[in-house]
Amino acid sequence: MYRQDSFREGLLYEQCAELVAMEERLAEVDGLLSGVRVVRTSACACGAPLSPTSRFCANCGRPAGQRTVAACRSCGHALAADARFCPVCGTPAGDDSDVALGAGDT
Repeated sequence: MYRQDSFREGLLYEQCAELVAMEERLAEVDGLLSGVRVVRTSACACGAPLSPTSRFCANCGRPAGQRTVAACRSCGHALAADARFCPVCGTPAGDDSDVALGAGDT
């Protein structure tokens, strides 16, 4: 743009126009991205992600709608099958006196 006492004004305008076009394109892409809805996938008890349409886990084969839970023997809060302690009251989750709940009971 500036070399040996000569300023190329046309080149400056050309590069500024490119920058303005890039900014407009970025604003357009940002607008499109803000309209994108994030789809959250649920996870199986084994930790693998489940798509909303899957009926079985691709990792372990467990039915997608089945969640094994138990109730805390102290406060009755629903616990995951592999929980060692109740997150509400801190009571150890023992297998001998827990009451099993059906899928969907929370």
